[in-house]
Amino acid sequence: MIGLPAGELAARSAGLVEQLQRVAGRIRSEQLRVIIVARSDAEGRWVYQQLREAVPGYRVRGDIKVGNPAKLILIKPSGGAP
Repeated sequence: MIGLPAGELAARSAGLVEQLQRVAGRIRSEQLRVIIVARSDAEGRWVYQQLREAVPGYRVRGDIKVGNPAKLILIKPSGGAP
C-alpha cells in the first residue's frame, strides 16, 4: 500500500506526480494491478491519468474507489492457468 498525502494530492504537487511516475514504472515492470482509493472520483481519475501518462503504450489495469485516506493498493496477478 502506498499512501497519497492529502495536501500533495489536493495541490497536485510535482513531488506527487514524480512519485506516481515511479509507481507506474513498477506497475509496468511487475505487471501489477492497482486499486486507487481517492477522496473523490475526480481525484481518482487524476491519479489514474498520471499513472497512465507515465507509461505510454502500456495499459494500467485497476479500479478507482472513493474512500479516505487516499492510497494506492498494488496487486500481483494470480498464477493463471498452467
